Amino acid sequence: VEAIEARYHASRPEIMYIDDLLNEEALQSLRRFCLESTGRYATLNLGTATGDDPAAVAENRRHVGGFIPSAPMWLRQVHGADVVTLDAAAVNVNFWITADDANLDPSRGGLVVWDKEAPQEWDFKEYNNKRNEPKIREFLRSRGANAVTIPYRQNRAVVFNSDLFHETDQLTFKDEYANRRINVTLLYGYRFAS
Repeated sequence: VEAIEARYHASRPEIMYIDDLLNEEALQSLRRFCLESTGRYATLNLGTATGDDPAAVAENRRHVGGFIPSAPMWLRQVHGADVVTLDAAAVNVNFWITADDANLDPSRGGLVVWDKEAPQEWDFKEYNNKRNEPKIREFLRSRGANAVTIPYRQNRAVVFNSDLFHETDQLTFKDEYANRRINVTLLYGYRFAS
């Protein structure tokens, strides 16, 4: 955990990835849950579950390190976003659970994160609205933003500053239901927390 925390703080901007995030049992259990879920998004607020238990919060922080704000944390099962966006959180942990052989282009299919932070005055509706994508792309262009592309790998987590715009990379996955790209997003803290 200490080495991961040091890597996160050393990166400018804060973008890194971790392979083999989950053990095999946890990976397969989460995959079964997502494949059997009846909706496109399944949301569970884990911050509420641990927020009243100081021991649980301390244990969570021991495993995730000091670079992750303590609470709240939301778990969302998402099948992909087709727009440049950012999240109302401090730290974003995105990881993928579909088998690698479902991805027909191993150099793509992951996440694109830009290296410039969004303006502090932009609100959630402004930076999460498809109609504003031209404005977002113009902002990135005018600031000389560079895209950091992290290729898809099963059980790879991308950890980054949630003030950085990001989008799903170009997808070329097999058509069968079980081969669809499943992305799990953990959001920690608040965007403007001091």
